[in-house]
Amino acid sequence: MRSNKITWIADNSFIDLTSLIKLSLSSNLIKIISKNIFKGLINVEEIILYDNEILEIADESFIDCMALDYLDICDCKLQKITRDTFKGLVSLEYLDLCDCEIQMIEDESFIHLGSLEYLYLEGNQITQMPQNGFLDPHSSLMTLDLDENQLTHLAKDNFKGLTNLERLYVNRNLLEHVDSGTFSNMVNLDRLRLDKNKLRSLPESVFQVVYCARSSL
Repeated sequence: MRSNKITWIADNSFIDLTSLIKLSLSSNLIKIISKNIFKGLINVEEIILYDNEILEIADESFIDCMALDYLDICDCKLQKITRDTFKGLVSLEYLDLCDCEIQMIEDESFIHLGSLEYLYLEGNQITQMPQNGFLDPHSSLMTLDLDENQLTHLAKDNFKGLTNLERLYVNRNLLEHVDSGTFSNMVNLDRLRLDKNKLRSLPESVFQVVYCARSSL
């Protein structure tokens, strides 16, 4: 159903497609994802929504999609991520939210995503990180892309719990300050990019415990 002019999908439209594996609705004109659109998609593994007009995703919209491991919502107009936007996505490994208009991410918005390995948030309007946004004692996240946002400050607890993170990109933001210890728990980090920001100095212990990171400042 990609590349049509769909503006609206009724609740329960896919409820009988319990064996569906992939659903592509890309390049349409969908504005709202209501709570029950994806109801019944218990075996779907891939949902592609990029290049729509999506302004809002209702909380728990993906609650039935327990097998989903790939979700692409890039190039939409989504402005806010709440704590329950992605609730139920226990198998999700890849989440692409790039080139939307996201300004706000509530605390603990990604706490339900224990299997997530790749998170792309570049090209949004994020001004600050949620304090506990990525907090998960069993986090699997390996790649986090925050390029081309409006971050001015990275706080010590912003990345707490991301012990498996290997690649962190924060290029082309407005960074002026990075707290001491911000990267201290990232023992597996091997790519750190902070290019084209407004940094003038860094705390002495900002990279403490990160033994193998190859940084680009």
